[in-house]
Formats: sequence, structure tokens, C-alpha cells
Amino acid sequence: MAEDKEKPVWERIAELGFADAVESKGFRRVGRTHWRLDGDGIVHHVKLYRGFAIEPGSFRDFLGTFFPGLDKLYERVDAPPLSRRIPYGRALCHRDQTIYDSYYVAEVSRYQTAFPEVPPAQGFWERIKQFWPPQRPDFSSEFFRPLPYWDSRVTEDAGSGAWLTDGANLRDVADVVTSAWADHEGPLLAAGRSLQSYYEHFDRTRWRDARHFDIDRFLMAILADDLITAKEIVADTFERVRHTPSLEEMYASLWKQKGRLASSVDWRRLRQTPQGKEMIRFEAASLAAAPMFEARRALQCCEKFGIELGSKPEIDSAFIEAYERGKRAWYSESR
Repeated sequence: MAEDKEKPVWERIAELGFADAVESKGFRRVGRTHWRLDGDGIVHHVKLYRGFAIEPGSFRDFLGTFFPGLDKLYERVDAPPLSRRIPYGRALCHRDQTIYDSYYVAEVSRYQTAFPEVPPAQGFWERIKQFWPPQRPDFSSEFFRPLPYWDSRVTEDAGSGAWLTDGANLRDVADVVTSAWADHEGPLLAAGRSLQSYYEHFDRTRWRDARHFDIDRFLMAILADDLITAKEIVADTFERVRHTPSLEEMYASLWKQKGRLASSVDWRRLRQTPQGKEMIRFEAASLAAAPMFEARRALQCCEKFGIELGSKPEIDSAFIEAYERGKRAWYSESR
């Protein structure tokens, strides 16, 4: 009994069923409360560790994924590696979440399935029905039920969220944590035993932001030998360049916006002054140059990996260089 009382609470949670659940999925223990699963081109980590410093009976969980070879791809494109060390450990991970994160995502999916959004009306009677839309409960207040013993507060010492055990039965806490992991994270491991299955399940069809060159998704596609998606990501970046207004059009648009802007700055007057015009022109140049920077970066990445592209956008190198010189001068004068 004396030894049990001296053990950290997260070790006791592991002993009360969590370790058995994790190890039943093929994980091997590499620390007192740290487990590792080596798949084909992918490594999964599960760890329990200390929680809030002000809550001695609290602990956190860590679910991490590491992709061997991904950091080398970042080095090839002269980008800092994406990996970081797991909490209180030396192992590296590229992606991480908590058990509560998995539970929340699963509940969002369940909510969207149970109460799908009403599609836009196509015909007359459908438009009439939209005046009496079906009742959809509010997700946060009427549908979602937080897991017991979880505290979502954010602290500097522990990060975001922790499990609290003060005044609770440890067996009950362990059952909640173990069940939540087994129900919402465990099944995902079946889709992530290899890099290819993980990529197909989590990355290939994931929505991507066409407003930016998503280098993280691009390199994941390269790692998974998915050149089709890699080229689509680059094509999205090029398309943005083709649809970006010219510097003069951007300046004219910002000029009008500043005149309608409600702020503490009197832009109606300021935009008439040389200083105000220069500020608007600098902002317009920033907006016009950003897509070109992204496209240039995308082209450089394609060259590094020998990816042949069809049509390429016109990138005004002289404009980019002039903008960079102006930006340096602008910031040096503003200091």
C-alpha cells in the first residue's frame, strides 16, 4: 500500500487497465507510462504524464505520430523540420493530440451525421420549406457532453487540458480514460498501421486551403508517393496567382475600403496625404506579392523533387525583388 501511494497518479491509471488496453493493440512499453507501436513507415506513441502543477492529482495523455523520412524531405527544401520531442521524453513526433481531442472529433462527426446541414434549395417548394427549417440542436449546449474528470483549462506548465483525480475514485477515472481511448483512438490505429493506410485515411482527401501553398501536405504527399495530390496542391497555388489582381487594381480596391473603414484612424483624410498613399501602396504590394512568393516556393519544391509541371504562372521576379527592397526600407524607417 505504501508503494501504491508513492506512485504518481498516471502510473496508477496505467495499472488500472489503461496499459492492458494499449498493449492489446500491439504497443510495447518503452517507459513506465510510455508505449510505442512501430508500423510500416510510421510510429505511434501513447504516453501518460504529469498534469497541472497546482493540481497534484492531475495527469495528461499524449498521442503522437512520427513519420521516418519526413524531416529529410524538409531539409531538401531548406525548411525547418516539423518534428518535436514528446513531453518529458526524447522520441520525436510530427503530429499529436489527446484522447479528449479524439473524443471531440468523433462527437462532431456523430452530430453532423445525426443532424446534417440542409442543402441549398433548388426548386420553388424547397425554397418555401426553408422558411420552416428542421430544428437542429446547438452542438455545444444541447448535444456535446464533455468527458468526466477532464479539465480544459490552459496553463503554462502543462499546456491545454488535464485529467483530474482529486476526490475521485481512481478506478472510475481509469475506466473513463481507457474507454475513451479504446472507443475513439484505438480504431483509428487500424487505419494507421502503415504510412500508406494512414495517408489514405487522414491526408489524401482532407480539405486543403487553396489560399496558401501547404508545404506540409505537399511533403506528406511526396512521402506517400502521391504525385497526383502533390501536383494538385501546386496547381491550386498557381491558380491563385492567375486570379490575383494587379498592383494597380489592388491599390484602387484598398483606397475604397479605407474610405469606408470605421476605425480610430481618419482614413478619409489620411489616404489623401503622401504618407497615407504610401501606406496603402505598401499594403497593396504585400497582397499582390504574397501569391507570387507562394508560387515561387512551390516551383522550387517541385524542382527539388524533379516534378514536371505543365503550365506555370507568370511570376514577376522584378516586382518581388522591388517589394522585398521596399519592405526592408519600410521597416528600417519605421523603427
